[in-house]
Amino acid sequence: MLEGQIISLDPANKEGKVEQTLNKRVYPFTFDVWQGEEEELATNIEVEFVVENRVVVKMQLKISLEDEEAIPVTKSPEDCINEYFAREKNILSHHHDFIEGNKELDFMRMKRFLFTAYNDLCDLDSMLENKELKAVKHEVASLYRDFEEYNKKTQYPLPYAFERIFLVRQVSYTHLEQYIEDVKIGMAGAKAESEPLGRRLEEEERTLRLMPDKKSKEYLEFEKEVKVLRRRFVDLIDYIAKQKDIIARESARLQVFKEKHFQTFADVFAPMTAEIKGRFIKLLNTKGYELDKAMWARAKTNQYVKKFFRDADIHGGYNSKTYLRYFLKGLDKNKVVSAKTKELFGLLKDLEKLSMQNVMVIQENDTKSFKSQQLIERVDSGLKVTVEHNPFDALAKLGAKPQDIVVLDYKNMGLLAFDFIREYKATPNAKNPVFIVVTPTPLEYDVMEEGRAIGVEYYVLANDAEGFSDAIRMVI
Repeated sequence: MLEGQIISLDPANKEGKVEQTLNKRVYPFTFDVWQGEEEELATNIEVEFVVENRVVVKMQLKISLEDEEAIPVTKSPEDCINEYFAREKNILSHHHDFIEGNKELDFMRMKRFLFTAYNDLCDLDSMLENKELKAVKHEVASLYRDFEEYNKKTQYPLPYAFERIFLVRQVSYTHLEQYIEDVKIGMAGAKAESEPLGRRLEEEERTLRLMPDKKSKEYLEFEKEVKVLRRRFVDLIDYIAKQKDIIARESARLQVFKEKHFQTFADVFAPMTAEIKGRFIKLLNTKGYELDKAMWARAKTNQYVKKFFRDADIHGGYNSKTYLRYFLKGLDKNKVVSAKTKELFGLLKDLEKLSMQNVMVIQENDTKSFKSQQLIERVDSGLKVTVEHNPFDALAKLGAKPQDIVVLDYKNMGLLAFDFIREYKATPNAKNPVFIVVTPTPLEYDVMEEGRAIGVEYYVLANDAEGFSDAIRMVI
């Protein structure tokens, strides 16, 4: 190939000119002979080209000696990292839809207490742990073990990770490493042979010098043997020297390859592993939420759990926040030494902020609403209670400020609770609060089913304080 430099380009006509280095001869060329991306074409770049009948038929960037000796990259850093963490990426891919579409909790902070609460609840009643709940718990525990294993794999020092993840997947690099080892083995064999051979040669040359008759047949025969030994010894020394040169040269190529690609690997390793870790934590958060929800859904209908809450005078709903508050009740956080226990106090504070719920009580007089408010706040003093007497005013306020729970009389100022709910759900800003209907007497089954069809979660008799409190516990 000829060597030269591009001296002009005409992008509009996709033509250019190249000047040969040796004799300054100028050749025109068209862009279609360029062996690369068109965007790489630029004036003053050094190129190699082929001319046939004074026409350039092929052109490419000039390959430097360094590039010629460079070890080729078999797989990019991104491909190597994806391959090394293929198991973790498969797990995340399998759960992709679940990760994106579900509620979360802070699993890393809650994991210890979440499993403690699970075990405590199951100790109250072994029947609480059914097949479905057990499967969810085992899945969360398994995913957390996978996450811990992933974390270990990302904690290696970067040079070690570079070797373990990137270098071992470079075929030419590993072949060259093996070649160097083979050369070292061959050189070691040559050294092992040359050392005793050198001593033997030295002895036989001394014997040859001491022979008195330099023209005798015996001398000439012995001289031939010494020459053969000397030639073999010289060949071995020459071989060893050449092998040393090969080892030095090829080891230098290995070192250049490592230095050239280490930073590129480092630049992608940190963000790629951080992205996988973030998705893994999100998966654990969503699966942890699923476990927490399923666990308390079972617990809040369990008579042993309900009795335990009553006997232990636990205030709050059937949820992890309430149980954590009870768990920490007997501890003075100012005297706690354990860092893990201190973390639980911080977790409780955050859970109380996140789980703040609004309750609207719509009842016709102060006596009823005051009693309901007292019972609600006795269950959980953190609930924010709003009282309304007029259901029509309440309807407007509910549209302006959505509530999490709505407690209302079956009939108030001539308006039935079911009609109130229908009116609310027809408004543009309607949400999905939990409706609890307070009835003076038990309702017929068909009537209750009518209410459930439009969103009534619980029916409570007006004089049943315990039933009312339990309904509040159930929904929070």
